[in-house]
Amino acid sequence: MTHYLAILTFCLPISALAIENGDKCTNETKLPEGVLCHEEEVIDCRNNGAMQGRVGLILCSTYVNGKSKDEMTALYKTLLADLKTRKPDSGKHNRARDFQEARSALIKSQKAWEASVKLECDIQYALFVGNAAVEDELACYAENTTQRINWLKGIKEQIDYNPDE
Repeated sequence: MTHYLAILTFCLPISALAIENGDKCTNETKLPEGVLCHEEEVIDCRNNGAMQGRVGLILCSTYVNGKSKDEMTALYKTLLADLKTRKPDSGKHNRARDFQEARSALIKSQKAWEASVKLECDIQYALFVGNAAVEDELACYAENTTQRINWLKGIKEQIDYNPDE
């Protein structure tokens, strides 16, 4: 049994063995994805920071929102690049799809969405009384970003659909 434990210990990265909530860390500490170092303590966001109290919850919500925003931005940029290179359809089905018009509208839509979400979440923050205002604002951004990602994925499906096939 000791032999297997020694092999397992040797095969696992050192960072995977030493990470627990409250462990000491520095900004130079190599941590796995989803684990943060805040004020020289490890915050494990892989469980949403639930075990680290309010500060952990806020830090992890901010981290997860950042990851979602990165996903949304990457999808948005992919859509813009895809629309830029597409030529109009043949128009066999009533009218040709104009991908350049769609690209222009997508740019305007994204800017309007960003402004709308900021205002919507600002309203929630301003109206929420008590210590949970920050958490409520972060939840607002998370929900809206998830909805936008799903909407952008739907646009991708529409772009990829070929009515001529």
